[in-house]
Amino acid sequence: MLDVLRWHMGLIDDCPGVDEYKEMTGRLLAADPNTRLPGPDLAELRLQDDGWGLFTRSLWLDDEIGWIGELLELVAPYAAHDGYGGYFRDVNDVEPTAFGFAGGAYGLTRGFGNAPRWQG
Repeated sequence: MLDVLRWHMGLIDDCPGVDEYKEMTGRLLAADPNTRLPGPDLAELRLQDDGWGLFTRSLWLDDEIGWIGELLELVAPYAAHDGYGGYFRDVNDVEPTAFGFAGGAYGLTRGFGNAPRWQG
């Protein structure tokens, strides 16, 4: 799993189990040197007290935004704890979409104070 994330981040060239994603998505977490974000794209794996944490700040184009679900499905079974995982926001949205993990699946909630819709 860590090698798959490292491949998506552009840190390694080859990774067993990544072939299905190469054709569909390319590297979802690789930094774009020409990003329109004010500041850099970045992705980082960090060893924490209870396992690995993933932080990413990326600008995905409209036709790529759907791959967020694929990425969440990839990491959900490995979440160390149930609960809040992070958020993403479309550039045209005022409120973010939060995601969380529970029982190896992920859930989404749009806006603040709404119940998650569990996937997986």
